Amino acid sequence: IPFVFVPISRWKGYSGERDTAADSIESISLTSLLLSRTKFIKIFSTITTFAYEPELIGHISARLNYEFNNRFAINLVGGWKKDEYLFFRKPFLDSSKSVYEYAANWTERFRHAEQSHAKTLTKLLDLDFDFKRSELICAAFSMEGRKFAQKYSDSLFTTIAKSQINKSNLSNLSSAVTIFVRKELSEAKDYYNDLLIKNCDNLSAKNFCNELSDNDRLKSILNLKNIHLVKSGAGIEEIITDYAGLKEFILKCKEKKLKTLLFALPDYEKSLELLLKAITELNLYN
Repeated sequence: IPFVFVPISRWKGYSGERDTAADSIESISLTSLLLSRTKFIKIFSTITTFAYEPELIGHISARLNYEFNNRFAINLVGGWKKDEYLFFRKPFLDSSKSVYEYAANWTERFRHAEQSHAKTLTKLLDLDFDFKRSELICAAFSMEGRKFAQKYSDSLFTTIAKSQINKSNLSNLSSAVTIFVRKELSEAKDYYNDLLIKNCDNLSAKNFCNELSDNDRLKSILNLKNIHLVKSGAGIEEIITDYAGLKEFILKCKEKKLKTLLFALPDYEKSLELLLKAITELNLYN
């Protein structure tokens, strides 16, 4: 089971005291940095079809996979926000059908450019390059999106609840979780409470809920009802656990054949240390 980071990119904030995501940059630069600082972890760069030309990403993919042992991958986003399209001066695609027709064309052009540039690198630089095309995941909820993911992506990127882990075969799915982990469970609960209840920027979280609702009052109410998930990781499942529980969860995902497990880390100082320790002790790199 691969373990990965997913650098994301947004181009506007959500107001509030911290103005979450107000100054996020494009994800390729951060992806390149993370690849240069790691040896085994795959890095999924979040790529929006309206923000990047597929030929450019194809060339980048071939080069980064050559430089970093085929560890560059893509989380492909078609987009659904009108103001984000307009930010890049692109016409807004206002239906799932249009979004995924465009995404299909984008992906075919990307794959052609990626393969072509890999061949060029191999020939011109006389490289012994065992090129593997970049893995592509896609989060899709509409019928058109799921058809696209089935045809063009390597797995469907979706949210899987903890209750599903024990019941389902997850072999064609990728999922993300936000982990709040400490050596002891009481420490993890205290950390969660301090971060998301006592010291959370509630206004920013509420604004994000409203953004996700697309001006639909019912959606907004449902989002606000689950605002704790928005605070911790934009709606993905939360794992509040001690170190032993983290290892148990990872092993269960492996047992159920989850294709890719993605981690959101509210803090890197302690959570990342414990996560990497668990992966190493479980010998999941081999």
